[in-house]
Amino acid sequence: MFYFFVGVHDSYIVVISGRWIMYDTGDWDFKLDSDRMGRAVYAKLITFVEDLKRDIIESYGLVGMSVAIEMSYWLGEHGSCVVGEREAPVQISKDKDFDLFTSARKVDKYINVFVTFKEEIDGKINFLRPMGNLLKSKEVASSNEMQV
Repeated sequence: MFYFFVGVHDSYIVVISGRWIMYDTGDWDFKLDSDRMGRAVYAKLITFVEDLKRDIIESYGLVGMSVAIEMSYWLGEHGSCVVGEREAPVQISKDKDFDLFTSARKVDKYINVFVTFKEEIDGKINFLRPMGNLLKSKEVASSNEMQV
């Protein structure tokens, strides 16, 4: 017996890079990463949270780099349109979280995935540096490996 899993829809999921900030008032806001901005990820074959992570990493050109990602979506008064209310973002870290996201997306296909990229530097977790800095670090590392 064969099972064929179909992902969210035959559409795209908009993924926006940045980080969440909660103000003293309890309001939430998402600050866009102006270096990475947003991407569209084809949703049809995404059936598990690991599929989503993999496609996001690929779409941002981070394959082979040691990065961690935090994924979330936001359901405010108007679905994904308004950020800045007291509703907290909803984290997507397990398949059950992804199932809830896909259920919400069936009602409102405009719900976005918000992603924060992180890296470990000297044992500390930091927000991922701008792409230009990452590429320079990678070039330096590969040139050091070439020298014997």
